[in-house]
Amino acid sequence: MATCWSVYHQDSATGYTFHRLNEKFDEGNMLIKGQVPVKADSSVSDLEHAKAVQAAKDIPCLLKIIMKREPGQVQAGSGNYFLKKDSKKITIIDNPSKYSHAELINRLRAFGVLLMNIKGVWYDVTKLKKVPAPQNNSKTIYFQTSDGMIMCPSRFWFLPFFMYRIFKKTGWSMPSGTESSGAQ
Repeated sequence: MATCWSVYHQDSATGYTFHRLNEKFDEGNMLIKGQVPVKADSSVSDLEHAKAVQAAKDIPCLLKIIMKREPGQVQAGSGNYFLKKDSKKITIIDNPSKYSHAELINRLRAFGVLLMNIKGVWYDVTKLKKVPAPQNNSKTIYFQTSDGMIMCPSRFWFLPFFMYRIFKKTGWSMPSGTESSGAQ
């Protein structure tokens, strides 16, 4: 989840830390700290993979530090902690017209799925695209952003709209159980 927030906040890097455990959550002395750059085209999964590969390379050094019983470095400053309710504030969108297209695209890039209320219906949106003008097609779902862009959701839980509708009509739950979670 930390990587999602790094992408959302447009941080220049996202990192990981190996630290000693103590009685307080995530406050033990740091043994190894690493980071990878967040590029404009980096996906969360690419960043998670890069961090895992880099962290795996640090394991031999980590084991030496542990065997030598080195205390590590005291963590400085206060950390950022994001809870599930924080991500819900970002990913559940009651009125997408209140946001700019750039903000919606950034949220989608960071969290992968947005639960959006579009014209009174909740959708699990996984891809948005700009369209030149509203379509006169009743099957097309679209909305206007606060900066005047017309946006059309083109993927719904990673499916084309017609397949997503089939899932919803059959009552099958969408993967991860996000279907209408928190939107009621």
